[in-house]
Amino acid sequence: LLSPFKEAQKALEGDQCVHFSLLPLIIHQLNVRLLECQGSANPAVQGHLFALITKMVDDFHSRWGPTLRYISSTVRGRGNRQFGIPTYSYWAMALDPRTKRKLVKLLSEADVKQLWEDIGKVILSIATDNLVVNVDGGTVDPPVDITVDAVLRGRRRSNCARQASSFLVYSSDEDEDDVVNCVTIGARIEEELTCYRSCKGIPLLSPDGGYTCPLEWWSNHHQSFPHVWELAKRVLSIPATSAPSERVFSAASHVVNKKRVRLDPETVDLLIYLR
Repeated sequence: LLSPFKEAQKALEGDQCVHFSLLPLIIHQLNVRLLECQGSANPAVQGHLFALITKMVDDFHSRWGPTLRYISSTVRGRGNRQFGIPTYSYWAMALDPRTKRKLVKLLSEADVKQLWEDIGKVILSIATDNLVVNVDGGTVDPPVDITVDAVLRGRRRSNCARQASSFLVYSSDEDEDDVVNCVTIGARIEEELTCYRSCKGIPLLSPDGGYTCPLEWWSNHHQSFPHVWELAKRVLSIPATSAPSERVFSAASHVVNKKRVRLDPETVDLLIYLR
């Protein structure tokens, strides 16, 4: 009964590879294993065991839901606890070449479509994050809700402001070029996502039984998908659990003790790194 949870813990707590993208797969497998245990238990003969499994299933569904669903916004459940799988984990699964094709096995067609639409919007937001619009010699920050339409609206408003102040004396073709550039970025991102979704991924497991590393695939293909890579490197670097950081704190407790309280912070960093 508890062996699936042990296996899930081992799969998520490693720090030598990317594991955050595996969370939806693991949650799905845990749900399947729990329901199998519940179905195999005989209530008449194994009443206490069946009651325990039923409570575990109910608690599991209260945390993750009976089925996997992609939700763009965070949903809070009992005790203000986040309900369901984090949105970033689904993004990591989509941007992991090992797991992107497995989305259709876990989510509905509508959820998969919404997932890729959200990813496209976020990639566009990152691509235009440093975009500033000159207004009368000054600058303004890009709009918070950055979409193709929002960027174009901002560009048009800035055009009107410049034309009202300078009339036709200083007008040029640069304003039109700005709008064309924004549309080009959106089209380029859409093309990158289409190519990325259609390209062949990599196996989840290596021949020796260990997990393959998606970062090795991205190191060879990031130039083909530069905009998609900007989001991929953010979400794939998220640790699945706090176990790696806890191991660092544990190592620090052996380095910094009451007999070595005068160590410089730089020395502590080097000693922990060497461990």
